[in-house]
Amino acid sequence: MDEERIVIEESELVGESPAGLPERGCVVVEEEKPRWCVEAVRGLVDRGSRGLVITRMDPREARRLLGGGEVLYLGMGAPDGVSSVARLDEVVRSVRSFVSAPGRSVVLLDGLEYLVHRHTFAQALKLVQDLSEMVLFRGALLVVPVSPRALEAREMALLEREAVVVRPAPAR
Repeated sequence: MDEERIVIEESELVGESPAGLPERGCVVVEEEKPRWCVEAVRGLVDRGSRGLVITRMDPREARRLLGGGEVLYLGMGAPDGVSSVARLDEVVRSVRSFVSAPGRSVVLLDGLEYLVHRHTFAQALKLVQDLSEMVLFRGALLVVPVSPRALEAREMALLEREAVVVRPAPAR
């Protein structure tokens, strides 16, 4: 795939809906904490999209912030009433099942740094590539927040080739 990658800088962001944000495919958001991502996903859910959040944050807090949708904890255990995914194949299976259902879907994969730490960068990148392809062909959107400080420059460059890149304004 040799198409030009879009980078949306903070000056192009309009509230929680950046100009040029695709309706489907993969978006990598460079931010230390997933604040902008959560707001963007919540905005899409508020407008009728089905939302799935796979996260390392407290799933009850994620559910509250999202205002609806499904939450999976990314790790070995989760509180009662919350499902968890720990293996990469479980993440793929969960996303595939979610985006295969009727209606517009948005998936927030919060925890790429955790996946890199638990596995390898190559395995985490392959996961993003697989999920990116899956959501693209099913008309869904994958949002992946990542701290640029957590990855090497080469790793960030490889990740950015897979997505539209958003750089929101730093939190004040």
